[in-house]
Amino acid sequence: MKAKKDVLVEKPLARSYNEAKHVFAAAKNNKKKLMVGMNLRFRPDAMLLKSLLSSGEIGEPFYVKCGWIRRQSSAQKWFTRKTESGGGVIFDLGILLLDLSLWLLDYPSVHSISTQKFSPQYKRCGRYLN
Repeated sequence: MKAKKDVLVEKPLARSYNEAKHVFAAAKNNKKKLMVGMNLRFRPDAMLLKSLLSSGEIGEPFYVKCGWIRRQSSAQKWFTRKTESGGGVIFDLGILLLDLSLWLLDYPSVHSISTQKFSPQYKRCGRYLN
């Protein structure tokens, strides 16, 4: 931003509120655009759902529940350490689901949010792997 360039930031924007404040201040002080890459908003299915919700065609939602199931994307040790990976699975994938939910509903007042991470024990060749 000091180079007078607009910036697209990979999610999450920051690891803490204070880090985010510094990034936002840099954009504001340099009069540059700042966008966090929340790519789920641009999926065709998400855009269709957004249009259905916005039109009122399916009523007014009062509860959102979402989940993501996938294999661990990296076998490297740093990926499983929160301090090295930037916050763990909630920062990596959960932030995308939270953003999509809030965007779909036009950023309603939030009463509560809860998360849960599941780590199965895989059994291969008589050994359990984490």
